[in-house]
Amino acid sequence: MGADITVREDGRRILTYKYGGHPVRAERLQLSPLASEWAGPHWHEELEFVRVESGSLLLELDGQSHRLEKGEGAFINARRGHQVSLGGQEGCQALLVQLHPMLLCASRRIEENYVLPCLSSSAPPYLLLGGGSPWQCQMLEGVGEVCRLLETEEGVLESQAVLLHMWTALYKNLLPKDGGAPHGGAKGRRLTLLKVMMEYVQQNYPQKIRLEDIARAGGVHKTSCSEMFKYYLGESPISYLTKYRLRAGAQLLRSTNASVTDITYAVGFASASYFVRAFREQYHCTPLQYRACTGEPLPGA
Repeated sequence: MGADITVREDGRRILTYKYGGHPVRAERLQLSPLASEWAGPHWHEELEFVRVESGSLLLELDGQSHRLEKGEGAFINARRGHQVSLGGQEGCQALLVQLHPMLLCASRRIEENYVLPCLSSSAPPYLLLGGGSPWQCQMLEGVGEVCRLLETEEGVLESQAVLLHMWTALYKNLLPKDGGAPHGGAKGRRLTLLKVMMEYVQQNYPQKIRLEDIARAGGVHKTSCSEMFKYYLGESPISYLTKYRLRAGAQLLRSTNASVTDITYAVGFASASYFVRAFREQYHCTPLQYRACTGEPLPGA
């Protein structure tokens, strides 16, 4: 399973997801002493769960190092810098689940009372999971279950239920006994509103969309809209729209015989030249080169 990873100069990792519009990434890692991709310091917007299957991992976070052996794992909070590397000379197998917090925000009340408090600067940056208590066992088992379910798209809905059970257990054990003060979403940075605006883009990307259209979908000002996208996704609303259109175009290149010009207009670009230029910048090849490298399109599509 997998998703592409882009690493920015500030160490932030930008993830894309296997199932478009469903912000969860599940990975079965096979690490060797040569697997340097995961060794460098980095951070990301996603919450992260890891479980060691064999060998050992070294987790470095918040100035401390922790060795995770087989059957152990950890939860790493969003936007927390960390480093993961091999904990021994032998290789290591591990399960990794990363999800964007917006996935948990079914309503504004849930966001403000049960999600944002756990993301605040006062919340713990990580928790070690050793299976020493029932709730830790639930978390570790959940990591494996999510990885299994997300091997096929049919498991997306069931995996959502598992993640919610995991978050419930984590919420009860992550914050102080008083539960912490609810976070009001300062400066309008509300995940529920961001989710609404992202869904608007996903549903209307073939049409002409302006910044004010995206902002109107969330009921916010253009400035607030841009701030939310920048804060949570690290890019502007129009950049998100363009990349979503490019992913849709890439899917059509893989699955149909449609011409580049037809695909251009089908995914909302105003001209084929702009589509080709943007596609090359994103995928480092032309649309036709991409089609040739990803297999023949479906016959008669």
